[in-house]
Amino acid sequence: MKPGGGKSKGAAFERSICKQLDAWWGEKDAFWRTPGSGARGTVSGAKHHFGDIAAQSNSTGHRLLDLVSIELKTGYGANWSPMDLLEGKPKTFFDFIEQADKDAQKAQRESFWLIFKQPRKQPYICMELSFYKKYWKRHKHNLAIFHFDLYKLVIMRLEDFFEYCPAENLFLYDN
Repeated sequence: MKPGGGKSKGAAFERSICKQLDAWWGEKDAFWRTPGSGARGTVSGAKHHFGDIAAQSNSTGHRLLDLVSIELKTGYGANWSPMDLLEGKPKTFFDFIEQADKDAQKAQRESFWLIFKQPRKQPYICMELSFYKKYWKRHKHNLAIFHFDLYKLVIMRLEDFFEYCPAENLFLYDN
């Protein structure tokens, strides 16, 4: 294990995000860590095992995961951020976006979410601007819109997303 307890920190972050997703979704134990952090999907192509979050088979959480693949990133030192997109090096954040996007495409999902946290910072969520606009037309919170390469992305604090972007909106609009 790398210095600082990397794997245990990542697992704790994943468990925390699952609990927050459960609360936002309105169903206890709807979401769990994907076995092997999505490796099964990558190796076998199993559609419901891409990304870092899976839904319990007896929950309604699969409805969310039929739309998005969720990738979680924490750790990786303090020297990466969304500003990597503008500053050039290192390209760590862009690599995270590409991985999340590729997993969503392989899993045949509409889009991806990247939930990330840097050391001693709060968690953020990043998603494609088109997905955000489709389901949450108005916003009452701070967010950043990035246009980079082929991507148009929205980044906001995860707590703002959970407060101002209701889960039920995912099913109010035609998909």
